[in-house]
Amino acid sequence: MLGRRHLRLGEALSRGLQRHAPSLCGRASSTQAAALAKSSAHYDLVIVGSGPAAQKCAIESAKYGKSVCIVDKSSQLGGVCVHTGTIPSKTFREAVLHLTGWRHQGFYGRSSQRARAAVAIPDVLARVEAKETEVVRDQLQREGIELISGTARFLPGSEGEPHRVMVLRTSEKTEAKTSVYRHIEASLPSVTLSADRFLVACGTRPLRRPDVPFDGSRVFDSDQLLWGGVDRVPRDLIVVGAGVIGMEYASMINVIPGTTVTVIDPRDEVLGFADREVTQALCYSMRKNGARFLLGEKVKSVEKMADGTVVVAHLLSGKRVKGDALLYAMGRLGNTDSLNLEAIGVDPDERGLLNVDDSYQTAQAGVYACGDVIGYPALASTSMEQGVRAAHHMWSDHGALATDAAAKAAAAEGAIEDSTGSVGDSSDSDGDSDSDSDVEEAGIEDGEERGALESAATVAAASQPSQQDPVAAAGTTTLNEATSSTGPYGSIPMGLLDRSSELLFPYGIYTIPEISMVGKTEAQLTRAHLAKGQMLGGVDGFLKLLFDTNTLKLLGVHAFGEGATEIIHIGQVVMAQGGSVDYFRTAVFNYPTLAEAYNVAARDGLRKVGII
Repeated sequence: MLGRRHLRLGEALSRGLQRHAPSLCGRASSTQAAALAKSSAHYDLVIVGSGPAAQKCAIESAKYGKSVCIVDKSSQLGGVCVHTGTIPSKTFREAVLHLTGWRHQGFYGRSSQRARAAVAIPDVLARVEAKETEVVRDQLQREGIELISGTARFLPGSEGEPHRVMVLRTSEKTEAKTSVYRHIEASLPSVTLSADRFLVACGTRPLRRPDVPFDGSRVFDSDQLLWGGVDRVPRDLIVVGAGVIGMEYASMINVIPGTTVTVIDPRDEVLGFADREVTQALCYSMRKNGARFLLGEKVKSVEKMADGTVVVAHLLSGKRVKGDALLYAMGRLGNTDSLNLEAIGVDPDERGLLNVDDSYQTAQAGVYACGDVIGYPALASTSMEQGVRAAHHMWSDHGALATDAAAKAAAAEGAIEDSTGSVGDSSDSDGDSDSDSDVEEAGIEDGEERGALESAATVAAASQPSQQDPVAAAGTTTLNEATSSTGPYGSIPMGLLDRSSELLFPYGIYTIPEISMVGKTEAQLTRAHLAKGQMLGGVDGFLKLLFDTNTLKLLGVHAFGEGATEIIHIGQVVMAQGGSVDYFRTAVFNYPTLAEAYNVAARDGLRKVGII
């Protein structure tokens, strides 16, 4: 069994990062001192936040020759991605996979899963985190980007004048124990910054219901799971929330021998935006390891028993779910509450998230927002691309704009064309689907031949002749389209200047097994009058291709199993070029490889519709 000696992950991760991670203030002291020598300063661009979106927008803007300043109350670059999100959670996942031997169950069987020798998780994490932070810091400094540690607050201004923020020092005394930002200079003065453009990329934090008794040990959010007092592997974990974070951690704990996981969510499906057959396969895999799913159930209250070792979730239906720990993962809040955005006419929604247009611009001209703070898809990879696209719109001739209100109003009426399309329907946010297939029909049953990502295909056959290409109708932009803008590298594809091409962003969900997808889901294509076909799969994974049987154009790719987030990019490239599924039939892949599944799946699908 895995005990304290093997997986004290939360406490270990926290100690490791504090001990090993370098400080921004120490390394950037000369730049910071120069910036703060003045009581006020003006830049072409001021960025609030230092995560992936902020980094990429800053670097891209600097390549346009613009002066850029990054403000963050953290003294470490990277934001949530580095401290509580992508890097720590994926390290947690890799540690679980290594310690349980889960990846080798195909050789020795599920019953062979057992704890291995302890792994120095803090050291591994610290080395990766320190290296990535060093690379980002060097890139920013090489581009002449100034870094100021502190908290930003927008100031009211007069019409026609540049927007301003007041940067205040962060109180180490009040934040030392409760915040991940632990290296703020105690003597940091205040400074007023103005800029022609602003980017808000401040990230998010876990949503915490006030009536849930969070203690960081028995009842915790996703940040506390890694940074709080969780020093043991829960034997009976309750997970409230079947979104990405909830399902990732639920599946990680689920593969540890001797543990049980119960997932509770008011929605009828897990990961409602994903392809239904893929999520059914995930649930099937987790159930075989003992997981329970209580879907369509709402949590009324959470109670810690008197002895402090039992947690009870009371449901509105009257059910009581007992466990020894509870992870609350019912969404996240934008870190916008302290920015005073209302002073410049930008109003966050009830969860602190910001609405943006196709160019990532808020309701206020010249004020942009990217990353997790604008909501879905909230991935590090997509945040980086959003930051790049926002920079292109800010500074390219295509995205040139006047910051006065009259020009903004004219743009809203179409007098100024800032983009080539609208946001594509890239998710099943309502969880609705016309697919009636279940896991058994998908061929995922005990006793079938195993193998990660074995061949599978789903055929999207046109139920009636279509006069319009469904992907083009959805506003998808291909990389072959004509360009009409220039940047620091020459012409820029129109698809990089608006959100309509986000449909081609790959989405990876690091559950065990992992999920990845790009393009449309089967439910979306069914609602667009495309009939569904059949799919074959193995126990441990499958590859699902969606294509139009009239044109053979590839419309979507969905992968489930080990390696899914790697091989999804093959389908992404073919879709970006407007390619057809027939490419996979004729292409030669190395054997044996996971990528070969594309060839087998394509042949399977084309055979089903009588083309081969």
